Amino acid sequence: MRLVRNPASSPSEILNAFLAFEGRLAANMHRAVSERLKTIAAEAGLAAHPPLSAGGAVHPALLERYASQEAGGFLVPDNALEETVLIEGGPNELWEPRIGHDFRAAGGLSIGASLGARTRPPYVLLEREFADVVIIHEGYATISAVEPTYVPSLSMRSFPICMLPHDVDELDGPLVICRDLQSSANFAHFLFDNLPRMLMFLRARPELVRKAWFLFGSPRRPIHDLLLNPLARMHGIDERKLLFLDGRKRLRPNGAVFGFSDQVRKRAHPMNIGHATLLGVTRDFLAKLNLPTEGDGLRLYISRRDARSRRVANEAALEPVLASHGFRTVAMGELPLETQIGLVRGSDVVMGPHGMGFSHILFHPGRQTVLELCHPSAGTMAYRCIARAAGSHHAYLVGTPSDGGRLDYAIPPEDLAAFLEAQLRA
Repeated sequence: MRLVRNPASSPSEILNAFLAFEGRLAANMHRAVSERLKTIAAEAGLAAHPPLSAGGAVHPALLERYASQEAGGFLVPDNALEETVLIEGGPNELWEPRIGHDFRAAGGLSIGASLGARTRPPYVLLEREFADVVIIHEGYATISAVEPTYVPSLSMRSFPICMLPHDVDELDGPLVICRDLQSSANFAHFLFDNLPRMLMFLRARPELVRKAWFLFGSPRRPIHDLLLNPLARMHGIDERKLLFLDGRKRLRPNGAVFGFSDQVRKRAHPMNIGHATLLGVTRDFLAKLNLPTEGDGLRLYISRRDARSRRVANEAALEPVLASHGFRTVAMGELPLETQIGLVRGSDVVMGPHGMGFSHILFHPGRQTVLELCHPSAGTMAYRCIARAAGSHHAYLVGTPSDGGRLDYAIPPEDLAAFLEAQLRA
């Protein structure tokens, strides 16, 4: 246990440590904390001082005024948590957090060569009593309800006591944190980050399911209702206990706070570890939704022409190649969600630039061929891991960065033709 309040430390060291145990304030916290600090500065007669620098450091005058009074607290070590292993660790040739380094080093030819030596950590359900959950924008922190302690393994961010809103929403049951760094408004992150955590909790602690509250990020949208409303009905969960909060809140559950080991320690999609159990639990649930299937045996090309980044800059030049190989081109953002899912469910081959459109391969009941076009230094291994864990064939083709910016890239038509000839034959 490390005591942050230390008489030998300077006020700056003390308050900065409590403001952000992981270092300076994250960009998405800067505005909220700055606004609160302005009020504190005014109360202290220090309104002339800007409370935060552009880099997120607290102004020294404010530190001198408040460090001794309101900063300080304990970091609660991991052994203060109850831990339940949901999935045992072991060798895992599928998992890799980012594709960029391997693409550059291997020229896009042998991405799997260095992955066999990796070891998948166990997937753990974390539990602690007496904790409030504080939410500011995309971040959250768990803090003891009875003393100023911060639980790093259950928290994405640390907030000082003087930053916390005073109103507390009390919950009549335990709280399960399903949110993470990424916004739940993004369907792919909701599907890969949030939903698997909720499903694994339902599997691990069935006796608490009807009592628990489930915390997500961002305002609630139809994409969430599509999956969570039927899930709540299946398990007898009051839909009001599905919390979509994206603002300044403080929650106090009557019971434990639950989180998962990947939320802070690894910061990877649960699906990225490519474990058959996680994949199976998620696909089994999705199969119960009786969603439509559009077509049969389609070859689908998912364009990102409606996106702002990671687009194929010369996509128009690729259209003859795609047409000659029987591909139907769609932009997912131009279609209703049910139609998007239905098209992927009805496709034997799905291809396109790396992006959220591939998330729907989770809904496919069998095996597919999944072909990704990638920027040489941007993207994740999520779809490769999911496809391979499901027994599907996955391959990728790396483009050349385009002058258009936003991580756009070009694919030579002759390279695409050769790629398709090889992969569709396989």
